[in-house]
Amino acid sequence: WRGTPDFHFTDDIMVYSTASKAYRAGQYSLTVLANVPGALQSDDFIEPIPPEEVINYELGARATFFDGRLRLNPTGFFMKWSNRQAARQVSCAAEGQATCPIGFRINVVDSGDVDIYGVELDAWFAATENLSFDAAVGITRDDVKDPIANSGPNLFPAQASLSFNVGATY
Repeated sequence: WRGTPDFHFTDDIMVYSTASKAYRAGQYSLTVLANVPGALQSDDFIEPIPPEEVINYELGARATFFDGRLRLNPTGFFMKWSNRQAARQVSCAAEGQATCPIGFRINVVDSGDVDIYGVELDAWFAATENLSFDAAVGITRDDVKDPIANSGPNLFPAQASLSFNVGATY
């Protein structure tokens, strides 16, 4: 689901809010092993991974000034991510070279809940008819709720804490 109401103060200034929900189905994460009978590969030890959900809240504005020569777009967001599915390296060296030649396999696991929040601002300015400048900055933070399920206090792949760009067009 998704809802996005907006309000236009003028033709040049609009504010909006968004609330949305994303979903990824649950799954089983297992590796079919060579030279191992099927009955030994399917048992009660194969735990299902619960569905992943993200609820996103966003508040922002779109504004132009000076007869459209300056555009500013500030945005703030908060994402509540539950049952985050992530790839993990799982040791299997004890199984031996025949079934685990490199000593580990990659499984998908439930890595717990995470809150992600941040702000972004992008701007564009037309200095002349032929020259314009653009810039953007974003700051993102996260709060891992269960570092043990997540295999540590940091997200992988890591969220960029600060990102920015600057450009010009002639």
